[in-house]
Amino acid sequence: MHATVRLVAAAGALTLLAIVLMEADVIPPWAGLVGVVVLVVAFVQREARRLEPLQDFAEEMGRGPGGDRLGLPTVDRVGRLAAALDAMADRLERRKRALTAEADQKSAILSAMGEGVLALDGERRLLLMNEAARNLLATPLGWKTGTPLSDVTRAPAILGAVERCLDEGERVVEEFQALDAGRDRVLVVTASPRQRVTGGEREPACVVVIHEVTEIRRLEQVRRDFVANVSHELKTPLTSIRGYVEAVLDDPEMPAAMRSQFLGKVQRNSDRIRAIVTDLLDLARIERDDMAGDDPVELGAVVAHTVESCREAAVAKDIELTYEGAPGPLALRGDAQALGTAVSNLLENALKYTPSRGHVRVSVGALGDEAYVDVSDDGPGIAPHEQERVFERFYRVDKDRSRELGGTGLGLSIVRNVARSHGGGVSLSSRLGEGSRFRLTLPLARSA
Repeated sequence: MHATVRLVAAAGALTLLAIVLMEADVIPPWAGLVGVVVLVVAFVQREARRLEPLQDFAEEMGRGPGGDRLGLPTVDRVGRLAAALDAMADRLERRKRALTAEADQKSAILSAMGEGVLALDGERRLLLMNEAARNLLATPLGWKTGTPLSDVTRAPAILGAVERCLDEGERVVEEFQALDAGRDRVLVVTASPRQRVTGGEREPACVVVIHEVTEIRRLEQVRRDFVANVSHELKTPLTSIRGYVEAVLDDPEMPAAMRSQFLGKVQRNSDRIRAIVTDLLDLARIERDDMAGDDPVELGAVVAHTVESCREAAVAKDIELTYEGAPGPLALRGDAQALGTAVSNLLENALKYTPSRGHVRVSVGALGDEAYVDVSDDGPGIAPHEQERVFERFYRVDKDRSRELGGTGLGLSIVRNVARSHGGGVSLSSRLGEGSRFRLTLPLARSA
């Protein structure tokens, strides 16, 4: 029975009882009235005490679902009200857990993204920004929701893209360069219009995605340079071959000595084309990791064999070629043929640029968990500003002399790629007029 109905019924019964007792002169009138009042007050207080836990529970639930439930028996309306509050608390807690899990999932996704993501309202104020965006824009850690976009970045491309997105309601894509820690980075910003529901009304909003394309643009430039270099390197000998062949064909009466001279130049240029194509194929195989195997290799034996294969060329140029082997075996995991090609390229370069009666030294050893191969020469040396570029494809310090000596401009690039495919590297130390030393470093195989 409802608490109010019970209270009225009890008061009526008590009042009727008091009237009967007063009519029978059992109690005086004032005593009956006092008794009725006392009984009613006691009953009201008891019912109020039953409702206090429900009030406290409702206030606690307003602050957030959680904690213990009421658990009252549902024998009356107070019990059923308590059960309804318990069920409501369970639903709210389940909803809260679902929303928290969804928010955590979105936060994890945004944090794991390599692209920067910003969400802005119609007033250009931040609603969201992930860690990648903060790093790309070099934003301090103290940003918060409601921060104006102009306080986060001053990049005109980003500010302009957001303005156009919100004003015109169209998707905007901009590419721009940003200077960060002394280096230029290429960023692409995409601003997409969205709508945000606030207070039952739709408001304009904007989602900005920023990703870095510096490496992509660099590789595109490398590809363009590579195509241009290959075209140039092949065009020169092909033009010479065509010219000499046409001269021979156009002059049937050409003296035999001149004909032989022209055909010799054709042969040398065709050999040059073959060398370039061979080096390009080797470089392509290395970059696909086709030449970087996982077989056991004894580095000392590979280097010793390569040195012996080049000894005849050293004798022909009157160059002293010395080899200093390691005191013990140097076990590696890799491709013996690829490593031999790398050492051979270093050694052939040293012999090409070392003058007659010069000295080329090859040594092998180990430092910690790495093996090294040093190739030193008495050549002209390399200027400091060119020492890093010599490992680029087709780069030559002395272009005319390199072509005259038969170089393709790909040897050191092959060396670098072989080293990288084996987990190592190559370095150069050189001074003009004092020769050069190339060091190839490779990780030693770990013993069982």
